[in-house]
Amino acid sequence: MIGKPETVWEFPVEGGLVLARPESPVLFLLNSTAALLWHLFEELNDLPSVVAQFADLCSISQDRAARDIEATLQNWSQSILRPDFRACSSVLHPSPSSPAFAAASLVDTYAINSSKFRLLFYDPELKAELVPRLAPLRKASTASEPIVEIRLFRCNGAFYAVSHKVPTHGDSSCPEMLVSEPTANAARAALLPELVRLASPGRQWLCIVHAAACALGGRCLLLPARSHSGKTTLMAALMHEGFDFLCDDSAAIDRETSFAVPMPYALMVREESWEVLRPRYPELTDLPIVSRNSEQVRFLTPRSMPGASGMRTEAMVFPKFVPGGAPALTRIDSFQTLLRLQESGFWTPHDQASIRTFLDWAQSVPAYDFQYSDLDQAVKQVRLLLQSPGLQPMG
Repeated sequence: MIGKPETVWEFPVEGGLVLARPESPVLFLLNSTAALLWHLFEELNDLPSVVAQFADLCSISQDRAARDIEATLQNWSQSILRPDFRACSSVLHPSPSSPAFAAASLVDTYAINSSKFRLLFYDPELKAELVPRLAPLRKASTASEPIVEIRLFRCNGAFYAVSHKVPTHGDSSCPEMLVSEPTANAARAALLPELVRLASPGRQWLCIVHAAACALGGRCLLLPARSHSGKTTLMAALMHEGFDFLCDDSAAIDRETSFAVPMPYALMVREESWEVLRPRYPELTDLPIVSRNSEQVRFLTPRSMPGASGMRTEAMVFPKFVPGGAPALTRIDSFQTLLRLQESGFWTPHDQASIRTFLDWAQSVPAYDFQYSDLDQAVKQVRLLLQSPGLQPMG
């Protein structure tokens, strides 16, 4: 192919093709037409021949084919074909064993199941991102219990979390770099699933999705969405109506079981949702107001949660609050599901086997676009969906 990098991984999916490069943790989604063009370049590697063949297969003129191919190549030149492409800014890693620290501004202990973590906050941004979400898990420290100690700090403009086991009976462990991210927000999103992983030794993640998750009658629903889509507001309403809460903000999927794992962190409720949720949660009025990224937010403690092992995802619903819009729950195909997951944001280990496993999982779960404007109607539709006996994974 013209300008093709030395190594590109290819993953056929229903409705298209997913590409990845080993040096960059990004997945590139090609629809069926773009996938056809990609394969034509692999086969012919000659632009005039590709234009002629593409025009014939798509039943369009060669002039139209040439224009479409030129636009596609221009797009690819800035992404999958870009010689120096990187997904994110490079981060200079400090030595996790010997960072120079002043006194921590805050030291707190938290518990997930029976595992305790002592967090030492050296950076105010990380403190602001994490402390309100971790509040439901805050515990008094007991010196006799094994504790994982995690230092949270900034170095060379990036944000880090470094852990080690506090020695007991002469035992010790080497420090482990848990998080290395360019922003405090990204560091928070990466650390919360890591705490759950550390609480269950041996657990590995298939993927982490920017999503909420809840369950009803033992059936789990994933709610992936961009920020400001109404995801947390809907999750809070579902929780009030008796749905089990698994997580908000980040949903971690266990690699071995494909279960969505409970993450018992507080829900961040933005100011525009306070009034609509106050009839369900009168306590919102008395909760502290936190300023975050020029927004006013309150943090709501989760209610009923399932066991630590989690539940298998029965469906994915991509919610979007549209004021005054008619409610609509629409089934989407596998390729659209992958596009929606990419828009929402997700992470999966960047190796061929892990990517293939993630793509197979994402295609196996029924998925829906969900537009809503009324919370009561939205809760009713989600309940009916999870109670439907015909809700079965495809394939």
